[in-house]
Amino acid sequence: MARGTPYFDRAPVADFDTLLEKYGSREFASPFRSTVPLFSLVKDGWPLFREILLQCGLPEEADLHFEYTQDVTRGRGKASHTDLMVCADERSLAIEAKWTEPRYETVAEWLVRGSTEQPLEEKHDGKEITSNREEVMAGWPESIRSRVPGLAPVGDFSNAIYQMVHRAASACERSPRPQLGYLQFKSSDVLSGNSTYWTDLCRLHELLGHPSNFRFHLIEIDVAPTLAFDAIRHLEKGSAATDLAVRDSLLGTLLFEFGSPKIRSL
Repeated sequence: MARGTPYFDRAPVADFDTLLEKYGSREFASPFRSTVPLFSLVKDGWPLFREILLQCGLPEEADLHFEYTQDVTRGRGKASHTDLMVCADERSLAIEAKWTEPRYETVAEWLVRGSTEQPLEEKHDGKEITSNREEVMAGWPESIRSRVPGLAPVGDFSNAIYQMVHRAASACERSPRPQLGYLQFKSSDVLSGNSTYWTDLCRLHELLGHPSNFRFHLIEIDVAPTLAFDAIRHLEKGSAATDLAVRDSLLGTLLFEFGSPKIRSL
């Protein structure tokens, strides 16, 4: 069975062992980070991941860009890091994996957190940008607007999830035929961090005017941790020893049994 070509960001890697080495030194310092089942799914559950790609209209030979970065286009700020950007021809699917994470902050909440930053002195289109975060935020819709004409004004994004906005923008910057997918892992013995992804995706898609050329997906997969995962589930979170142990486990015995994906699309 054909398999996609792995990359770390934009750099091709020879195999999944090499890919794992590229992640930051504490990326796997907890076995409950969503990167763990995502990596396991692509590496060990390829037939199921292939099914997701096909249902989203991408071929199984697509390029798989793990930790795909997109720099801010305005202001000063950290790049957006998409868990996995799947690319084929002019198509892209930005996948954000979720498992135990809580709901992320809205655009309004993110802007308030940055209210103490020094104002910028420059102006754009005659309007003063009062803070660096407002400047950064103004850039993401510009990226989306390049693929979605008639986009809502920036202020209308206040109740949207900020992470969701810049993940959508990253997909648009990548290709002219973008898609956004939130991949939620669900397990009966591990408390999922959030249950509002569908509502949040619907809200953002509505803000964009429900564009037919920019599809959103909620992909839900039931996961059952195996005995191999049980061996690492109680490791101390945040330690370098845990990071190493989780990496070793990902390259060894299967950590999860995956159910069939359930996909809702907009």
